[in-house]
Amino acid sequence: MAKVSFRAKELNLALKEGKGLKYFLEKYDCSEEQVRDRICTLYSKNPKAANKILADLKANDKRNRNKECPQIKEIPEKEVEKNGESFNNNDIVSEPQLQEESLDELKIKEKALSDDVIKSEIAHKDLCQKRYEKLKLLRDIMARTGELKAELKTLDGKFKKTAQEANKIGEEMNKVATARREKCVELEKTRKEIEERSKVALYVYSSGDIECEIETNDDGSEELYDSLLKLEVCQEFRLKEIRTLAKVICIAKNSQDVVFEVVFDNNDLAAAYELVVAEQII
Repeated sequence: MAKVSFRAKELNLALKEGKGLKYFLEKYDCSEEQVRDRICTLYSKNPKAANKILADLKANDKRNRNKECPQIKEIPEKEVEKNGESFNNNDIVSEPQLQEESLDELKIKEKALSDDVIKSEIAHKDLCQKRYEKLKLLRDIMARTGELKAELKTLDGKFKKTAQEANKIGEEMNKVATARREKCVELEKTRKEIEERSKVALYVYSSGDIECEIETNDDGSEELYDSLLKLEVCQEFRLKEIRTLAKVICIAKNSQDVVFEVVFDNNDLAAAYELVVAEQII
């Protein structure tokens, strides 16, 4: 049994030519099931199309059988055989029917035929005009189709070129974004380094002494001192320590361009400073 290996092209051509399953069964010497399996394989992604093709092939087989076996009309019982020929009583022409038609009858017949010919000519002319218009429309459509194909080809080229340019820009965007992230990380690192290097040590002692390598400004410390006296967090400190705390806070506040690293020799006083500054109590 031959291998069933026809392709979709042969299948579609057979359908157009009105061939059915019988054609493939005879050509490939196979079973109907093998043909059906081959069609399902060709159209595995579209089962509905496979089923329709099988149905069309079977329909073609049915039409072809009807053409090969035309219907035979039933012979009427009145027909008789004579010398091998069949005759019907209705086929017997009486003598009056064999007589020639009269002149008037011929003229009437001629008039009717003439009218039919004229009507046919008019109908034919009308159909010719309609066909001409349809052919003209077809030519216009074909011309427009050619223009659209050319335009589509141009647009396809532009599309591919634009897509390539867009992809290239996207790659450049990614490079710029990556470089930007790296610069941001480096910038933050640099800023922190600058901040660390820009810090000025401010030493604060319980005795009330304050040491700094740059000149400081403690304006407003007296007003702040009065406010600190009222805070609960300062109730355990001596007046001198509270005054020192007020001076340190004012020095840090008045020196906006300098970042101070405040160093206390008294941890309790340092905690009070952090609390007042962080919580912005005053």
